Amino acid sequence: MKRIHFARLVFSCLFGLLLVFVGDSNASLDQLYQAAKKDGRVVFWGPTDPDQIAPVIAAFRKQFPGIEVTHFEIQPAEYTQRFAAEARAGRAPEADIFELGPREIAVLRERGLLQRHNDWAALFGLSASEVYGDGIGVSYHDLPHIVAANTNLLKKEAYPKTWDDLTDPKWKGKLIVEQRVQAIGGLGLSKGEEWLKQFAAGLKSQQPIYVRGGTTSFNQLLSGQAPLSIGPYLHHVIGARKKGAPADLVPLSPMLVSPRLIGIHAKAQHPNAGKLFTGWLATPSAQKVVEDASSRSIVSPNSGTEGAELLKRHRIELIIDNDKIARKRVELEQLVQEILGVRR
Repeated sequence: MKRIHFARLVFSCLFGLLLVFVGDSNASLDQLYQAAKKDGRVVFWGPTDPDQIAPVIAAFRKQFPGIEVTHFEIQPAEYTQRFAAEARAGRAPEADIFELGPREIAVLRERGLLQRHNDWAALFGLSASEVYGDGIGVSYHDLPHIVAANTNLLKKEAYPKTWDDLTDPKWKGKLIVEQRVQAIGGLGLSKGEEWLKQFAAGLKSQQPIYVRGGTTSFNQLLSGQAPLSIGPYLHHVIGARKKGAPADLVPLSPMLVSPRLIGIHAKAQHPNAGKLFTGWLATPSAQKVVEDASSRSIVSPNSGTEGAELLKRHRIELIIDNDKIARKRVELEQLVQEILGVRR
């Protein structure tokens, strides 16, 4: 009886501590929301199409009324230059939060223009895979750089099984290559630089069709320019298939994945609203809205998104880009471009 009583006492204490922890977490989130309402608004910069971000903003405002979200469509290379100019001039930044990838992280981190927070998980219930490194951002969506097929021109049984298969002479004149070669250069991080040189030389002999832009390379695939395209993004295939378009993923492994994060400017004018919107974007409810609106998603194995499940089903090794390997990845991309004779 004493043992049972002691066990109940321990359980009661632990349960009480759990309630306190959950209560404190909820209280902290509510405190952040109240502070965000005082900010009144948040300015969000990034390359997402306005029609795709609109449902996301609407869902946020429904859950957190009283906060206006203004989105401005802009490419990361442009806003990083503007942030640098603002900092040199001593001006307050126009944007509070922004979408960024590893290259932008490296630039902005070096200039001290990113906030860092260590309470993302506690406030929003995020996993470690959804928080970037030292807390300078959280996951918005991922960009897996893929090989895609036009199923009207190519049967599944004829798909290449490995990257090396793409250098088979039978694919001569039948490949579209996105000329920034992000889908290719990153492979050198896993397969080595010598393999990458040989692969690029073999690919050049195929006389591929070079185009700039993941979306452009995918649109040309759908139009029938070639049966295979190297360089579209996974969400292109997922979105197109939902519309009945003849598109499919060619599951070659490994595959480079570029995480797209949301960061907060170190001198944001609306820091609390920025933090609330940023953390909310990585939650499952927000991710569902993002995926429904654009077919983009986080693809970490346990995220449960359509993209994640597709890659997991094919057992594809993922090379996750980050600011520590970004410089080397860019060097490898430049090496491939030199061999192919194309410009970035």
